[in-house]
Amino acid sequence: MDELVIEMAQEHPDDTGFTSIAVGATCLYAIYDPATRRCAMASAGHPPPAIISPDGTVAFADVPPGPPIGVGMMEYESVEMELAEGSVIALYTDGLIETRGRDIDEGLDRLRGALAEPAPALDELCAAVVEAMVATAPSEDDVTLLLARPHATKRDAGP
Repeated sequence: MDELVIEMAQEHPDDTGFTSIAVGATCLYAIYDPATRRCAMASAGHPPPAIISPDGTVAFADVPPGPPIGVGMMEYESVEMELAEGSVIALYTDGLIETRGRDIDEGLDRLRGALAEPAPALDELCAAVVEAMVATAPSEDDVTLLLARPHATKRDAGP
């Protein structure tokens, strides 16, 4: 993706000879394997996903932040972790946790608290989290939250 964005920018210069395409976007790439319950993740400058464990504990995945996509063909380091059955993974944009004049760590703490509140369904938790985050600190940036509850595949016991 990094190479593609750079190529696109070079192919479309504006009248001044500079790129007319905004270069640089954050991205978090995650692949979940339901057979092993393992999730591999890599970050291109994107905030780390939050993992809600079955007991309600919220932790942020320790994903090394690489440079944003389009900055310049660098290596991205991935990490792999096992997700317990019943876990929820929360992917979000920085607009949910960052505001002008407010530290990102404060936003992450607020997100951790909002995700820890029990809700009967993921769509209800999602709506409650966004409401809690935006009501106390409106964002001038995009705000996106995606919650997913990955499930392991049932293993065949054999004949």
